Formats: sequence, structure tokens, C-alpha cells
Amino acid sequence: SFILFGLSLLTLFTFGPTNVGTTYILRNLARGDAVFMWSDFWYAVKRNLKQGILLGILDLVASFLMVFNLRYYYSGLILWFYMRFYMYLLLVTFDLSIPKILKNSLIFSIIGFKRNFMATLGILVLLLLNYMVFVYVQPLGIVLPLVLTLSNGAFMSTYAAYFKIKEIMIDPYADKPEAPSEEPLAKDDVSK
Repeated sequence: SFILFGLSLLTLFTFGPTNVGTTYILRNLARGDAVFMWSDFWYAVKRNLKQGILLGILDLVASFLMVFNLRYYYSGLILWFYMRFYMYLLLVTFDLSIPKILKNSLIFSIIGFKRNFMATLGILVLLLLNYMVFVYVQPLGIVLPLVLTLSNGAFMSTYAAYFKIKEIMIDPYADKPEAPSEEPLAKDDVSK
């Protein structure tokens, strides 16, 4: 029981940083930037460690509460599901506080509804295909979620969310001549 408790604590403190590193890589893939998996992952984790841990704990607790009380918070669960598309993406792209990340995620989950819905349809089709493979091709169906389903589902949500963020928060400032780079106030540009 101590081992399970230790693993639970480990998950609680590594969930956010893992999502931060993964989201950073997926955002760069969506933008068409060069990606170096190992170094980019650890770069994002180191740069956003404190906020990543806090946001990850908040994410896990809120997700647990939503799922635990599913019949009472059904609409809230859907809204939280869509907010998760944006939370880690805003964290790795901009220098925002956690309350502002949550506020912007809520706003984007509503104004980006069409993109969110299409990403959800893509994820559902991916899950259906995974289920079909699981039923008919047993060894592959067990490995497929670990290899393809989670990563492709995460990429679909990141791809849907990034371009809405780019449209609202990046592009309006990119057209101004005094803007030094593609992303004003972006974390990536601070070190340059």
C-alpha cells in the first residue's frame, strides 16, 4: 500500500510537467518548427516546472471531481475537457499566471467550439478504430493505445487549439512592425 501511495504522489507531481513537455513538442509540430524530442521536452519542463506542477495538480483534482460527480457536472466536464486543450498550450507559449491561463482557457473553449468539436470527433473516431483493432487483432489492440492513440489524440487537440490561440493572441501583434518575433511576450523569445 505504501508503494501505491508513493506512485500516486509521484503521478500528482509529474502529471503537469509531463503535459507541459508534451504540449511544447506538439505545439512546435503544429507550427511546423523543428523538434528535438528529448531536449525540447526537458527545456519546456525546466522552464515551466513550478506552474506545470500547480496546473497539473489543479487539472487532476478538477478532472477527478468532474468524473466522480459526472451526473451532476456533465456540462462542466465537457467545458473542462475543452479547457484542457488550451491550458498547457497557453502555459508553454505565453508568460501568464495560472488564474489568467484558466480564464483564457475558458474563453478559448467557448469561442473555439467548432475547432474543439472537430478535434473531439477526430479523437472519438481514433478511439473507435482503437476499439475495433482491440476486438479483432488482440495483441496489436493492447499496444495501440500506448503507442498511437494517446499521442495522436493529444496532437489533434493541440492542433485544434494552437491555431485559435494564434488567430486571437499572436497574429494581431505579428503584423505590427515593432513586434520582434512571431509571438509577443512568448516564453520562447525571452531567452533570445
